[in-house]
Amino acid sequence: MKNIDVEPLFESTYVLIDIVPSQVPESRAEEYLALEQEYTATAKRDALYEKFAAILTAVNNRFATVLLSFPEDSQTDSPSDEAITSAVQAHCRRGAVQLFLPDENALITLDGGDLNMTVYQPSADLLSFLQEKAAEQQLYVWQPEVFRRIEKFEKHFNEAKVLLQWTRTPKAYSIQDGVIQITTAPHTDLWQRTYYHFCNDNAPLLQTETAEPFFSFTIKTQFEGSHHRFDQCGIVVYLDAENWLKASVEYENERFQHLGSVVTNLFFNDTATTEIPADVKTMWYRLSRREDDFRIECSANGAAWKQMRICHLAEGKGVVRFGVYACSPEDSSFTAVFTDWTLTECQWQAHDGQQPDR
Repeated sequence: MKNIDVEPLFESTYVLIDIVPSQVPESRAEEYLALEQEYTATAKRDALYEKFAAILTAVNNRFATVLLSFPEDSQTDSPSDEAITSAVQAHCRRGAVQLFLPDENALITLDGGDLNMTVYQPSADLLSFLQEKAAEQQLYVWQPEVFRRIEKFEKHFNEAKVLLQWTRTPKAYSIQDGVIQITTAPHTDLWQRTYYHFCNDNAPLLQTETAEPFFSFTIKTQFEGSHHRFDQCGIVVYLDAENWLKASVEYENERFQHLGSVVTNLFFNDTATTEIPADVKTMWYRLSRREDDFRIECSANGAAWKQMRICHLAEGKGVVRFGVYACSPEDSSFTAVFTDWTLTECQWQAHDGQQPDR
C-alpha cells in the first residue's frame, strides 16, 4: 500500500480508550493528576500498555490494518500480532504507534507515555467492537465534550458522524445509510418495580450524548413485525437503571396496542398510555429538552405533533444520553426500524405565562 496520509483524520470526531470512564471535571483534576503519576511511576504503565496491545491485536484480527510507527516513520501493511505488540512495547515511553484501518478509514493512535489511546472517525461497527474489547481489559471508551455539542449534528448520523454507543448489544442489528435496524431477543425489557414489583433492565439501547441543555430530537419508528404482547420500540433517555424515560408503541393484541411513555426517577416507574389500533405500524417521536425537563410528542406523519408527556428527570442536568431502543419482554422477537434521525434547536419554547416562584 502506498504511503498513507492520516493528517485529515486528526480533524474528525474521536473517542478515547482510557483508564477513566469519562472526561475528568476540573474539580477533580488533582485526583486525576495523582492517578496519572501513580501509573507513570510504577509497573502499572507497563501493564496498561499490555492491555493496549491486546486491544490493537484484537482489532488487527478483525479488520484490515496498516501499522505506522514514529519517529522511525515506518509502515507495515497487514502486520502480525507480534509486530504490533513489539511496536507498543518499543514506544511505551516515547514515539508513537498508529494503526490505520483502510476499509473503515479510521485511525487508532498511541503516543508514548500517554495513558489512553485515541480513535479517530470510528464507524459504529468499530466502536462497538472497541467497547467490547476495552471492557475485557477493564478500560473505558468515551468521547470528549467538544464533539457533544448539537451544532455538530446534521440530519443523518452517518453524514454528521454522530457517535452512537450501545448499552447492551441486541440479538442482531445494522446501521447503514441513516437506517438503524434492531432485532430484539426474547425476555428483554425496561421496567422498574411499579405495579409488577420486578426490575427488568436488559433492553438494548443505542444512544448518543450531549451536554447541550436545549435541543429537540426527532425519529421515525417502524415495527411491522411486532406481534406479541409487550413487543415495543421507541425513544429513550437512559442515564442509568434508576433514571430514565422512554416512549413507544407496545403491542397488546390483535385489536389494540398501547402508545405511551414511562418516566423513572430513583427506581420507580410512572407510566401513561392510550390505546391505538393494532394495525398502526409507524410512529414518529420528538423529544425536546429544556435542561432537566423533557417533553415527548408523537406524530403519524412527522409533521403534525401531539404532546404525550412533560416530565422531569431528577438526574437530568449536564450530560445526558438519548436515542432508541427495542425489546420483547416475553417470548418473542421482531425487528424495529429507525430512520430520519434529526437534531434541531429546541422546538419546545420557554413558558411565557406565570413567572416562577422565587
